[in-house]
Amino acid sequence: MKKKKLIALDIDGTITEKFSHTIPDSTIRLIKEIKNYSYITLVTGRMYSSSILTALVLDIDLPMIAYQGAFVVYPKTGEFLSKLLLDFDTAKEIIKFVIDRGFDINIFSESTVYTVRDNQKTRNYSSSFKVSFYVRRDILNILEKTKTDLAKLQIIDTEERIKKLEVEIRKNFPQVGILKSFANFLEVVNKNVSKARALELLMRKYGVERKDLIAVGDSYNDIDMIEYAGIGVAMGNAPDELKEVADYIAPPVSEKGVEYVLRKFVMEDI
Repeated sequence: MKKKKLIALDIDGTITEKFSHTIPDSTIRLIKEIKNYSYITLVTGRMYSSSILTALVLDIDLPMIAYQGAFVVYPKTGEFLSKLLLDFDTAKEIIKFVIDRGFDINIFSESTVYTVRDNQKTRNYSSSFKVSFYVRRDILNILEKTKTDLAKLQIIDTEERIKKLEVEIRKNFPQVGILKSFANFLEVVNKNVSKARALELLMRKYGVERKDLIAVGDSYNDIDMIEYAGIGVAMGNAPDELKEVADYIAPPVSEKGVEYVLRKFVMEDI
């Protein structure tokens, strides 16, 4: 019997249209069939609470990867295999640093989103990903009192302003990691967080070799796992930066490209 592959699928822009929660019925059926032959999981930048429904619809048994790789958690039980949080004091410094420069910032605990002021960018994010948010003008004082665990910080702005802010944060806070889900989304995480690192954890647990890892994604935050995988697949709707490091470029999500990938690299090899 052939050794099982590990299939790692991003969500937004890969199995669903961006900001959508609807998975085509044909994709659901195919993923459930592939579970009979391979390990399969989801790897997303979304918070766990906004991605668990997708995992349950697909009947994912393996730990799923959320928050860019910060959380590795069994969707059916909520049991954590791994959790990497931001250093609390460093997070407070970055929050102040960002606010002082005139940016809005979203602050993510395990299951809650906070922001300092009500703003349209946060409202759009909340609507797109079906998550609630709470406005707390005195967020730094609240965090200090509650010592809330923080998974990531997120700044949404114009692409040009985000590029400049990224340079400043990298210069002043080299002890954190910086990722992008989109060109205008900047996310600050624990330095050790990455989708590839989280997948390596699953590979060790299930005895999968790197050559048998197939990773499929569509955005900047997928670059590390696409480079790391034995077969790294970029969706046709991915930016050029991801396509350049991919082994294979699939049709776009609008053409159900992920189904093409699963048939080509999994079903044809059974």
